[in-house]
Amino acid sequence: MKPLQSARTQSLSGRAAPTMSGWQLAVLLTAMFMGQFDFFVVNVAAPSLRVDLHASDGALQLIVGGYAFAYAAGLVTGGRMGDLFGYRRIFVLGMAGFAVTSLLCSLAVTPAQLVAARLAQGLAAAAMLPQVLALITATIPGATRPRAFAWYGVASGLGSIAGQVFGGALITANLADLGWRMIFLANVPIGVIAALLAWRMLPTTPRRQQSSLDPPSSTANLATP
Repeated sequence: MKPLQSARTQSLSGRAAPTMSGWQLAVLLTAMFMGQFDFFVVNVAAPSLRVDLHASDGALQLIVGGYAFAYAAGLVTGGRMGDLFGYRRIFVLGMAGFAVTSLLCSLAVTPAQLVAARLAQGLAAAAMLPQVLALITATIPGATRPRAFAWYGVASGLGSIAGQVFGGALITANLADLGWRMIFLANVPIGVIAALLAWRMLPTTPRRQQSSLDPPSSTANLATP
């Protein structure tokens, strides 16, 4: 894959700033694909969840919407965690957490367990996904950044489509008689491999020590017009 930069950029202090290649971007955008995939795939699995877990209409709404709620609630805090502790580190932790919570989703035997696992999965996504844009902005020069954002949009769109098409195919195939559980289990090996590759491949960036972790204020700021 062609690198996204022609030369290493220089910081104001004279040191070479971190840059990102096309292969590194591909690893990074895996998170965007997975995040969108899991947002849409549960809609396809709702009939199976109703039958297998005896989930009520209210439980199904929490299973579907709990992920989005937790993601939206933790998004600003997840971004600030990247500022404080490093984008790559929080990305890797978020990706690993996404894999673990996906496994917990697949092991759920009651609607309450699946709701709790989906909330945790949304929080993992809130830690993981803000780092995607942060790393693109921090490591890709302005001239080639629009192309990276275009690939970001492609990954998001493909994840949305795959969540409905590939998710339905997995449930219909009923591999190893796992049914709907496969839509979550599919995330586990991908998440583990992506986390390992990200730790080895993604560039590190300076931390913004002046930033603070203040979830209540972050939520209040979002609510202020």
